[in-house]
Amino acid sequence: MRDKQSTWYIGAALIAVVMLAFTWFIAVSPTLSSASAASDEAQSVRDGNEVLQANLTALKEDYANLDDLKAQVAAKQVGIPTELDLEDFLRELDGFLSSRSMTALTITPSDPQVVPLTADETTTDSATAEATASATTSTDSTTTSSSDSGAALDGFVAVPISITVLGSYPNALLLLSDLQTTATRHLLITGLIGTGQDDAEASGGRPATSAGDVELQISGYLYVLTETTDGDAATDDSSSAALPDGDTSQDSLAPSS
Repeated sequence: MRDKQSTWYIGAALIAVVMLAFTWFIAVSPTLSSASAASDEAQSVRDGNEVLQANLTALKEDYANLDDLKAQVAAKQVGIPTELDLEDFLRELDGFLSSRSMTALTITPSDPQVVPLTADETTTDSATAEATASATTSTDSTTTSSSDSGAALDGFVAVPISITVLGSYPNALLLLSDLQTTATRHLLITGLIGTGQDDAEASGGRPATSAGDVELQISGYLYVLTETTDGDAATDDSSSAALPDGDTSQDSLAPSS
């Protein structure tokens, strides 16, 4: 009798264990897993909300400072304008030349070049000295484009310009300082070629020179960043603006068709 009762107890215990295991795997475990997943998802949503809230707070602060940000943009556009505006640059250059008793012999801008976003490590000149190797051009646009130049900021172009001036050596140094520190327009100077002068009378549009004077050729880049997103660089009629001082020359800024 006791053996039968023991067997029954053991069987009941086994059945209970099986039922507990069945209940765990069928009901409790999936519910806990689902609850854990829901908790993780809720935490992820909370984290995302915190990021969005931080972004919203930053946007509110930026909006509150919108006028200041617009003023900063406007100030930067003086140095890198949305149009070539060569006439204003020449007018300011003329003021520098007059104040330094220098004479401009030639001022020659060239075709604008696309500015690559990544600099070529082999380039010793500047990031803008190497632009596009093969370009597609239009007579209505001053932008050149190339698949060789890599990624480029739409509408950001560099305008090569060469300026040859004549005057005393100290004044030539002061002129360079004016162009780099005082000028409102950003001019990246990439090359200088100086030629010493002897005593000579004025002739052929050149003023008289004294021993120690220098003829200085300045090579560099002006920059334009248009507000358009269609890749068209800004241009205007300033390419034919009058040049300061003496016998000067200027190339057309429009790329050849």
